[in-house]
Amino acid sequence: MSTFQGLHKALRWLRLSHQLKQRDVARSAGITQAMLCSYEQGKRAPSVESLGRVLNALGVDLAELARALALVNREGEARVAPAIDSDLERQRERVLAEVLDGFRRWLLLLDGAIPDVSRRDVGAPRK
Repeated sequence: MSTFQGLHKALRWLRLSHQLKQRDVARSAGITQAMLCSYEQGKRAPSVESLGRVLNALGVDLAELARALALVNREGEARVAPAIDSDLERQRERVLAEVLDGFRRWLLLLDGAIPDVSRRDVGAPRK
């Protein structure tokens, strides 16, 4: 099996898992959307230079590409979509938890339940 077997599936998986649109990735990589689409469909193989620009536009490195290739080759197309949904759900949960935590801290700060350490002099003795 080729090292890059399933490259088209991995590129699509990476783009979707980062919640990016084809046109935005293509524009950032300096290629046409049609070209990126042909890469993702497996109709054309990107040159090494084009692949590097696409990975850069996706914000991933070769290690992440290798993990994506392993995933799509091991689990096949049928399991890639649920993996994307699962990743997105974990991201949503993490962001929501961070927003709620920030909101709780803000409410506690308003109520005076926690001190505003951003306004306190560092190293000053407490009264």
